[in-house]
Amino acid sequence: MADVPADTPDFIYFESVEQLASWHPSSASPIHISNTPLFPRAHISNPIPQPSTQQDVTPCPAARRDHTPSKTQSATPQLTPLLVCHDFKGGYLAHEAAQGIASSETVYTCEYLQYIDIFVYFSHKRVAVPPASWINLMHKNGVKILGTFLVEHDTGAVELRKIFGEGTDGPDASFYANQLVSLAKTYGFDGWLLNFESSFPSGTFDLPIFQSWLEYLKDEMHRAVTGGQVIWYDALTIDNRVFYQNGITDANKPFFDVSDGIFTNYWWREHNIRSTADIASTLGRPRDVLCGVDVWGRGSLGDGGFNVGEALASIQRHGLAAAIFAPGWTFEHLGPEKFRENEQKFWVGDSYRRPAGAGFGPIAQYSKLLACGTSNFFYTNFSRGFGNVWRVGGEVCMIPLRHVESWVPVVGIKCTDHRCRYSSNLPCHGSTLEYNRFCQISQRKMANSSIGIWTQNTRTRAVGA
Repeated sequence: MADVPADTPDFIYFESVEQLASWHPSSASPIHISNTPLFPRAHISNPIPQPSTQQDVTPCPAARRDHTPSKTQSATPQLTPLLVCHDFKGGYLAHEAAQGIASSETVYTCEYLQYIDIFVYFSHKRVAVPPASWINLMHKNGVKILGTFLVEHDTGAVELRKIFGEGTDGPDASFYANQLVSLAKTYGFDGWLLNFESSFPSGTFDLPIFQSWLEYLKDEMHRAVTGGQVIWYDALTIDNRVFYQNGITDANKPFFDVSDGIFTNYWWREHNIRSTADIASTLGRPRDVLCGVDVWGRGSLGDGGFNVGEALASIQRHGLAAAIFAPGWTFEHLGPEKFRENEQKFWVGDSYRRPAGAGFGPIAQYSKLLACGTSNFFYTNFSRGFGNVWRVGGEVCMIPLRHVESWVPVVGIKCTDHRCRYSSNLPCHGSTLEYNRFCQISQRKMANSSIGIWTQNTRTRAVGA
């Protein structure tokens, strides 16, 4: 079968386990493959001033409820790791493709990567492989990126029978685990979020066998990808029910035991998180518990939005990690008109320091500040991934472009100008006058620049962050 559905040549995902089973690494198109390894983050020995800590903030009355600390917590540790789950308009949007789009419209970009450790690309597909543009962007900033394996609704139960059902003539369950590992290795991302929101059909659920499958997937990811991860979502329980625990309990701990972490559901309250912290700390794994916070609210403590700080403050007090779901709310709900202002308010606040009495702070107040780039270089072209014009040396040289990775050339179109070093055997960025001029000007003015990072490979030249 084809690498991707015929009507979506820009992306790779699978709607069914049959499609997953039919995929082979040899069918992978270069346009879907990341060309950027995960850059190690340099240690910040003298970081820029952080926003004020919780001790500097006078919490609102609601924040004073039930603050009895868990028996193992330390004093207001910074949240780490911080996971962001990108659920935005169904995913696989035009500006996320390797080529981006020529448009003057504002698009969503995730700009505050210095506070993020793990980025999950989420879509309601059976298997969601992150677009190469997102993989490159995250890796250039030292952020791990995971795809999603999702089973939900009645169709999900049917799919589980195909994977784990007894007496089938198809591949065994380990084959599907191997396929997931191979996808991550081939396309260049770092692992999987497993979201099982369907119960297994009768006669197909065996807890020890399923645990062994999860552990096998985790171990193979570790072997195949340096730093690979498999994170379990809090939905399915050991009695084969979809029953959100909102933390770690006896009903989901066996899944946590054989995965790299757990992403909890969003409906937890202080008693859930205190109990979870005690269990996780006894196991020596408090930082492997990523407490879910839904930016759309929907039952989250603080009701999401600009008040996510209430949930983050609670997580911070108990020494656990956090998982922020759908931060694209700043664009999808509030609209593009003031996206930049709203995104800044959401992540770092209206002003960088929060005055006493201001209530809960933005994400930056609770999250650990992390280095971007590497210890050897730092690069920026000051592009946010969208704008009205691109100039090099004062010359207008590109039509309006919208792109997650700021700028990635089109694959398979050679530059027609003989002066361009991409005119011979490497793909360039187009054949229009504007793109040819950009190619020429870029070569003259940027190729030997101390800030220009050029990666000659058959898919893209990586610049920007």
